[in-house]
Amino acid sequence: HGLDRRTGAVLWSLDARYGFRHNAIALGAGKVFCIDRTPDAERSFRRRRGLAPEDDGSLSCLDAATGRVLWSSTTGIFGTWLGYSEEHDVLLEAGSASRDRLLDEVGKGMAAYRGATGDLLWRHDEAYGGPAILLGRRAITQVQGSGGIAFDLLTGRQVSRVHPLSGE
Repeated sequence: HGLDRRTGAVLWSLDARYGFRHNAIALGAGKVFCIDRTPDAERSFRRRRGLAPEDDGSLSCLDAATGRVLWSSTTGIFGTWLGYSEEHDVLLEAGSASRDRLLDEVGKGMAAYRGATGDLLWRHDEAYGGPAILLGRRAITQVQGSGGIAFDLLTGRQVSRVHPLSGE
């Protein structure tokens, strides 16, 4: 539901076709971004029982005030986590696999979209841990035992810096 934050009145409502995961909803610039997708654990359960596979779900952008769909994509949707940089108008689809998360959290792959249009900016299949931290033009991930990997939010290229203690 979209609610009026002052009165609590329901402004609009959107029903999920498959399911909304709380980590796969992001807000910014007057928009609501969400993934409507069957969890991988349920998809696997259905496949093992010979049931028809469901599609990849959808990634949608809604007007926060009205709930009107501004754009939607059904191609290659995989994420369990969304982050949005209002500064750069970039929506990041990723996962947040970690030892304290659900077992079906995505732990590899990222895709970046232009928030206003849904145009794909970049996609890759790198493995990482935890949800990404959006900081300026960087998406910073965690990698067990070896620090993290940072990606340029606009290009998807890995970004590095000199370690402040070791100089490496």
